[in-house]
Amino acid sequence: MDERRARLEARFRKAVTGLNTERPIARRPGGTAPPLSFAQERLWFMEQFTPGTSAYVLPVSARLRGPVDVALLQERLDALAARHESLRMTFPAGPDGRPEVRIAERLRVPLRVVAAASEQEARQVLGADLALPFDLAAGPLLRAVLVRLAPGDHVLLVAAHHIVTDGWSADLIVRELLGEAGPAPEIGYGDYALWQRERLTGEVLDRELAFWRAELAGVAPLDLPLDLPRPPVQGVRGGWCDLTVDAEVTGRLRKLAAAEGATPYMALLAAFQVLLGRWSGASDFVVGSPVAGRSRPEFESVVGLFVNLLPMRARLAGNPGFAELLRRTRDATLEVYEHQELPFEKLVAELDPVRDVSRPYLQVLFALQNYRAGGEGFELGTATTRFDLELYLTESGDGLAGRFVYNRELFLPETVRRLAQRFEALLRAVAAGPEVPVGELDLLPPQERELVVSRWNATDREHPGGTLHELIFAQAGRTPHAVAVRYDTDHLTYRDLTRYARHLARHLRAAGARQDRPVGVCLERGLHLPTVLLGVLTAGCAYLPLDPADPPARRQAMLTDAGATLLITGAPDGRLRLTRTDTGATTPLPLTGPSDDQAAPPRVHPDSLAYVIFTSGSTGRPKGVAVSHRAIVNRLHWMQAAFGLTPDDRILHKTPTTFDVSVWELFWPLITGAGMVVAAPGGHRDTAYLRDLITRQAVTTVHFVPSMLEAFLLEEDVRLPARVICSGEALPAGIEWPAGTELHNLYGPTEAAVDVSWHRCLPGETVVPIGRPVDNTRLYVLDESLQPVPVGAPGQLHIGGVQLARGYTGRPALTAERFLPDPYGPPGSRLYATGDLARWLPTGELEYLGRTDHQVKIRGMRVELGEVEAVLRERPGVRQAAAGLVDGRLVGYLVGDGGVPDLRAVLPDFMIPVSWVHLDELPLTANGKLDRAALPAPEWRADLPWEPPRAGAEQTVAGVWQEVLGLERPGRHDSFFAVGGDSIRSLKVVAGLRAAGYDVELRQLFTHQSVAELATVLRPRRAVPKSETGAFALLSPADRKRLMG
Repeated sequence: MDERRARLEARFRKAVTGLNTERPIARRPGGTAPPLSFAQERLWFMEQFTPGTSAYVLPVSARLRGPVDVALLQERLDALAARHESLRMTFPAGPDGRPEVRIAERLRVPLRVVAAASEQEARQVLGADLALPFDLAAGPLLRAVLVRLAPGDHVLLVAAHHIVTDGWSADLIVRELLGEAGPAPEIGYGDYALWQRERLTGEVLDRELAFWRAELAGVAPLDLPLDLPRPPVQGVRGGWCDLTVDAEVTGRLRKLAAAEGATPYMALLAAFQVLLGRWSGASDFVVGSPVAGRSRPEFESVVGLFVNLLPMRARLAGNPGFAELLRRTRDATLEVYEHQELPFEKLVAELDPVRDVSRPYLQVLFALQNYRAGGEGFELGTATTRFDLELYLTESGDGLAGRFVYNRELFLPETVRRLAQRFEALLRAVAAGPEVPVGELDLLPPQERELVVSRWNATDREHPGGTLHELIFAQAGRTPHAVAVRYDTDHLTYRDLTRYARHLARHLRAAGARQDRPVGVCLERGLHLPTVLLGVLTAGCAYLPLDPADPPARRQAMLTDAGATLLITGAPDGRLRLTRTDTGATTPLPLTGPSDDQAAPPRVHPDSLAYVIFTSGSTGRPKGVAVSHRAIVNRLHWMQAAFGLTPDDRILHKTPTTFDVSVWELFWPLITGAGMVVAAPGGHRDTAYLRDLITRQAVTTVHFVPSMLEAFLLEEDVRLPARVICSGEALPAGIEWPAGTELHNLYGPTEAAVDVSWHRCLPGETVVPIGRPVDNTRLYVLDESLQPVPVGAPGQLHIGGVQLARGYTGRPALTAERFLPDPYGPPGSRLYATGDLARWLPTGELEYLGRTDHQVKIRGMRVELGEVEAVLRERPGVRQAAAGLVDGRLVGYLVGDGGVPDLRAVLPDFMIPVSWVHLDELPLTANGKLDRAALPAPEWRADLPWEPPRAGAEQTVAGVWQEVLGLERPGRHDSFFAVGGDSIRSLKVVAGLRAAGYDVELRQLFTHQSVAELATVLRPRRAVPKSETGAFALLSPADRKRLMG
């Protein structure tokens, strides 16, 4: 063990110092223009991609106390530029479009002196300066601003383009401006760039690439839970949030690292990766971490861009203890540091990752900084970021100070504030229990845990008890002559309804019906369907709805599974019949008799069974969900408290009884004195019929599955009732409804008495939440260890509270698997694991993220089909849409009049379907949900057939591609990157097209990757100077090919 630790420590010292003892680097001959380093070339390329950006302005600020000699400051700025050739560099494009390096002999650094009355005004002045981009071609790439706050109080800002400097250089710059310059550098930055280019070739390059290919094989991009939709092209507007780690925790972490032969950096990196993994749900991903890149003594005193970015792979699989993870991180870090010379830019180019302009290749950055600019700093109050998220830690006394920098186009400040608190809590947990599995470390600060476990679940509310039928009979006693049920031209009063139900209950009891046992009901919708269900309940039984259209064998399997021996069906003459399923004996079941049966029905306990509804099972065998009176009565009491039905309301019952929404359609109006309107059999699928029925019967409340609502709104002369309730599917944003209608989004599984959360929709919502928990219900978003996940993080939704079903009939093992002990509720309480992904929003509402089985990966990228579908629905001419994965490829299904929508401006390339199927309508299940299993497979085409470029711009594009890529005959549908294009060759294409007389931007080649697509966005230049085109036009074909290649 001691020998192994000594070997590891020796490797680490060699890796982290990086100091190379090879022969000194020679200076290049005088007057020789150096190449760009790999990092410079990448930054130049990014600048062309987003021209005019200030994202790469690197500031250094210092608070200067005492008098400042402006002339001396100017002298030192000029001496700084004279001492370091990188600060005198500019980067114009050459004739082939590629950048060149020019170094001025001398540079007078621009210095502005500005007076400010306050620190706030000073920040405004400096912020305006930082917003000014540099001109890489013309320069200068260094400037300074001195803000005078008072005669003895100044703020100095030195700004340089990142292409000529880095964080280490910032320290050199400040020290030299303060008069603390050391010996002159032995080499210039151009000498380094030339050395780097010559060194990274042949066997050295092959060896480095082989390591990194193996190290990054199979890793997927990190998908963080975003607050805002990711824009098609990511911006750089940043925000920040600071954090601190106290001396006690920091000391324990240092001791832990030392005990494992690691460094504090390794321990903090491992902890940060745990934070990201717990936040995102990922276990294998990459975090970027900068290294100084000054692997030789000659580089240490040179100002320039040496910093390199190393991909540090997180390996959290298997839920290791933190100490074990630290050992993994230690070994991996040592390996990576031994291969740090390969520039990140070269790595990206060689590995050829999926090009996605909406996100950087590495989305998250981590740095433990051990160098600082000298003197007193000055907080500038602005931030830019080229990443989704960055974490910087520095030593502060015996503790640590940190700062999260985040992209404001992706995250809200509150989210990052909570993230910082979680990191502090996580470090405390690691310090207290390094052997605890990383998935069980206490990540949530006490206030956030209290929020997601208790405060947002504070739903306790007293409701009247009783059973469904008792509540209906009580209502009938209050309003006996009010109309309870309407069907076509017939109706039943509350007195009729309860009288018939009592009579039917007497017959059922006489036929052997037993309390708490289900009775099968296989009837079409009609006037007496509510009567039959009420009669079954009055007999003390539960009802088991069956669809008459189902195969008899399937119905029989459900009856057997539920233990039902009685079945009520309808005869061809419209009369009811009662069948004993064990003997097959069938008898008439009259609703009336010689006398009203006023005998008191049997007493039924609220925990007795009310109904059993079967849902589909993953194995193909339906499972019966057994729900008690207590559960459904709570659900209905909440609904009445939330919506307040009156006797003037009319509820449309149109949902098949085999779907649990029918439960509240049937019983909510009957316990409140409102009226029920029963739709005809099959009417729930007929939008024109529903439109007429809602108008004719003055319906005030109706339920729609979202896909059916979209279809309903396409009908002419649609008038929505006062209240529309949606559930059963994710409600897409963008549905429009009239001002006089309330639209509500409800969520819940059959296993929890229909619905457990509720949200009233607002116009213009970009995300439609599923809302907050209903009364006496608790909702938890948990990870695989049943630990609460942070606000905003995805997890499986679990349900607790009074509305949980008993379980699955005849399926004790499945019941035990899905209904778990509730670790957060009262003793003896249970949780239902829904299998649905959700996350808490900062508002305390839940967002539904889809089923776990609707999550797919495309080219290693995680894709939620619901996100693709939401975008498709917003396209012009698309009425309905779905997406699916077929043979590993993404397929879009469209209903509408338009063609294939252009999604390039709103979705990354990997989220755009590669094949399309046009349908007259989407297939739906019997319950009106999208039937994904019935979506047809497309007729695949291996590739689009080769088609020659058309005359004009297409031929010009193809000609440039032919020269740049060496293609024999580019086709109009060929994709640039699929036929050999890369970042450098893209620059040549842009240069060639500009020389041919077209205005084109680099990003257009990335967003319009085929010959035909790119040709559509080309615009002829109004006037092309001869200096830009003449030389190119006069070259021979051979010379042009040599130049472009």
